[in-house]
Amino acid sequence: GSVNAAGTEEQPGNARIVRLGEDMLSLASDIAEIRAPYHFEANELNAIGGKLVYTYCSRWSDPSDACSMNYMVCDGDPLSSDSWRYEGAYLKNPGAFGFGYGNNHTHLHKFAGNWYLLYHNLSLLNASGNTQASGFRSLGVNTMSVGEASQKLYSCTMDEAGPSKLKNLNPYLRHSAAEMRTAVGVSCKNADEYQFRTDTLRSVLTDIQEGAWVALRNVAFGTSGASEFSIRVKGSGQVQVLKTGVSATAANLLGTLQFSDLTEFTDVSVALNPTKAKGTVALYLLFSDVTDCEVQSWQFESAETAIGRLAAEDGMKESKIFNLQGQEVTAPQRGRIYVRKGQRFIQK
Repeated sequence: GSVNAAGTEEQPGNARIVRLGEDMLSLASDIAEIRAPYHFEANELNAIGGKLVYTYCSRWSDPSDACSMNYMVCDGDPLSSDSWRYEGAYLKNPGAFGFGYGNNHTHLHKFAGNWYLLYHNLSLLNASGNTQASGFRSLGVNTMSVGEASQKLYSCTMDEAGPSKLKNLNPYLRHSAAEMRTAVGVSCKNADEYQFRTDTLRSVLTDIQEGAWVALRNVAFGTSGASEFSIRVKGSGQVQVLKTGVSATAANLLGTLQFSDLTEFTDVSVALNPTKAKGTVALYLLFSDVTDCEVQSWQFESAETAIGRLAAEDGMKESKIFNLQGQEVTAPQRGRIYVRKGQRFIQK
């Protein structure tokens, strides 16, 4: 971010570009300069509408928008400085939106037909009031308008709301434990075996503290509800599966599972009452009694799937299931006795 020895404050002379070789490691050209006005840091290169678009954070001395995110478009050979034209700022400093002043980094991304801008601000730092955590940053995301044919990046804003959801979370797929809305008392790290196992999710939760929790939003259990929760963990601890909030009330608690002295990642499951684990809810995983606890992933099983699996295992896919009072049931629960075609069985 410092000014090059031959540069100036307006043209620091420290933005560079080079063509990579086919192995994406070697260099296949000389290193060339991009003459980016008031260049500071946070470089990113995107291909939009057949042209390269270069984005960066400007210096605090930028008279137009101090320490803002700016962009340039390449009209020819990217290794020629004359091919790049400066287009100005597309995101002001976080302080302009009330999030506290600080330098920024962004990532421009197109997903499901929409453009999104990921950025950081100081919202969590400011809310905590911790003056010793200088530079602590929070990740934010908003939709952004991009003119793909003209490579126009329209001004983006920062706010607490963020973009509207595209769809609900499907709990019946296996999810990484690092996938969350927010959390307290946990950290993430790369899984030790990620480098050599393709069936392993990259990130795991680690450094889990007593009372830590993970929150998920818009978890869609559907009308049939969930009959089982499975979590892949190691170490020791207890996990309470809660909806609505982190208070383990009778209404909020869906299930509790415990595990002890697991030296490798192991699936641990608990049966749920589908009448409680249904609809679209906020979901919380609350940790207690933890020792060396790490979490790789989690998954729910729907009551509907459980019934189909149970029937298929018994070779009676079309049969009906009744409790001992003669009432037909659609969601048998673990450990209870049921009757099918005159035969008693225990739901396992």
